[in-house]
Amino acid sequence: MIAVAPRPRVVRSLPGRLRIHLPAWPGTNGSALEAHLRRMKGVRRVQANPLTRNVLVEFDAGATDEPTLLGSLRQLPLDVLAGPREEPVAPAAPRRVRITVPRLREDPALAARVVEQLQRHPGVRATASTLTGRVLVELAEGDATAAERRRDLARLSSPTPEHGAPRDER
Repeated sequence: MIAVAPRPRVVRSLPGRLRIHLPAWPGTNGSALEAHLRRMKGVRRVQANPLTRNVLVEFDAGATDEPTLLGSLRQLPLDVLAGPREEPVAPAAPRRVRITVPRLREDPALAARVVEQLQRHPGVRATASTLTGRVLVELAEGDATAAERRRDLARLSSPTPEHGAPRDER
């Protein structure tokens, strides 16, 4: 008979974000736990902490929900988590890049388009400031490079026929 993890407990729940405590998890093989959750539809990011026995799950609330995630963890065989104890590694801070976007101060709609376009990429958070005319782009480790995001911004900040005259590329 395969033992299953007893009652995962919700530590904190916000729309699209769930922190779950797994009392039966021995803190080993966190990568298998993370991989199990990442395979679920709508899961964007998973971070398991072997010291606290907590798992942080970020997900698309339109594609999955809290009961589905908890149910999946309840059905997870403990032998999936068996393995050598992993040394906890502090999560890498996101790389932050501030990029000046021409015309951002004059066009609030451009700010919204820029943020929307950048946040379509996994692991990217963006905020635009019409006060400074810059966009703060946060890239999770291993995700797209700043150069790729700059190219996205260049395409967006170039006026299109519906948003003004084409920019002279010299």
